[in-house]
Amino acid sequence: MIKGKPALIIHEMQKFVVDPAYAGFPALANQVVERGIAKNISALAAAFRKAGAPVFHTPARGRPDRADVKVNTLIAAMGMKGTPLPQDHPAQAYAEGCEFHEGDFEIARSSGMTAMVGTQLDTLMRRMGVETVVVTGVSVNVGVAGNVMVASELGYHVLVPDDCIAASDEATHRAIVDNQFRMIARIVQSADVIAALEA
Repeated sequence: MIKGKPALIIHEMQKFVVDPAYAGFPALANQVVERGIAKNISALAAAFRKAGAPVFHTPARGRPDRADVKVNTLIAAMGMKGTPLPQDHPAQAYAEGCEFHEGDFEIARSSGMTAMVGTQLDTLMRRMGVETVVVTGVSVNVGVAGNVMVASELGYHVLVPDDCIAASDEATHRAIVDNQFRMIARIVQSADVIAALEA
C-alpha cells in the first residue's frame, strides 16, 4: 500500500472551514462533524509522527489586502465577500485534534485552491524523498480533489482515507470519491494506513 517514504497532508482543517460555529459553508462543516473526520485524522497523524514520517498542515491564510487573489472562479468571488480574518482570529486555529505538533510542517497559502500548486510543498516533499502522499481534510469538492489530482500528475502514489475527508454532502462525496478519486488514487480507511505504518 505505502510505496517508499510516506507523507500526510492535512488540508484546511481550520475552524473557519470545518467548525459549524465559524464556517462560511455550514453544509461542509456539518459533514465534517457527522463523518468524525477530525478524530480520524488525529489518529492518523499520531501514527505518522510515531513512524517518523512527515505531517504537512496546509491551511489557507489569506493576505489582509487580498492582493494576490484572482477572481476567476465562483469560489474565489465568494471568498472576496466580507472582511478577511486576522491571522490571530480564533477561527484561523486548527480544529480540535488536527493541531500543529512540534516537528510537523506548515505550508500555508494565501490564494488558490490546492496546496500542491504555488507553494513549496512539492519541492519539500521531493527533497525529503517522499513517494506516497496520504491526502486528508477538506473539501472533497475542491481542495482535496485538487491535491489528489495534482499529486498524482506529479508522480506520487496517492492514498485517500475515505474516513478522513468530507464534501458538502454525502452524495457529492460518494460521486467524487467513487467515480474520480478511485481512478487516480487508492481509496482506503485510516486504519489501513495506520496498520501499514506500524508494519
